[in-house]
Amino acid sequence: MPGSRTHMEGGLPSQKMTSWIPENCPEGHCQGKPQLLLAPAHHGSSSKAQAGQDLQAWPGVRSHQFEAFCAGGLAPGWSLLVQGHSDSGEDKFEINFLSEAGDIAFHVKPRFSSTTVVGNTFQGGRWGQEEVSSVFPLVLGEPFEMEVSSDAEHFHVHAQEHKVLQFAHRHRPLAAITRVQVLSDHRLAQVELARRDLSWWDGGH
Repeated sequence: MPGSRTHMEGGLPSQKMTSWIPENCPEGHCQGKPQLLLAPAHHGSSSKAQAGQDLQAWPGVRSHQFEAFCAGGLAPGWSLLVQGHSDSGEDKFEINFLSEAGDIAFHVKPRFSSTTVVGNTFQGGRWGQEEVSSVFPLVLGEPFEMEVSSDAEHFHVHAQEHKVLQFAHRHRPLAAITRVQVLSDHRLAQVELARRDLSWWDGGH
């Protein structure tokens, strides 16, 4: 159920954590490490950022962009939790893990139109082979929760606490992934970026 895994610092060995809640951060800038920024989507940008260039710029009524910069780069144990409300039939919702060079090391997108979840990479100016999952527990018009976690070999994607995709790392090293981005035409309620002890992930999450 959405909300079940947020703000759990007291019960988990969390090393770094930062959260963004729209109502509590109206200027779009919150302090903390990793640095948390809310910024407009960039129209007409290079192919490295094409994943979200069709979204309206913040502070649009429906479109939002969340960006977090991971100090020291991504490592096994990082997780990103996104909560919101799927009040649109548009497929304008995606999560991107970007490298210093601007490649998209992991792109995950739930497609409500086809009830699938798609994972891919964008490296060297081109998209890779899509990996598609038909496990789709999201429902239009209802609150949703998506979580992306990483271990040494894979990204793991959960939606509504159901595992929907396991995606082998194509971009190495993980430390080269320094930025996490969420683009959405749905209403976002909270975005949480955390690094937890891997032993917790081994417990079945």
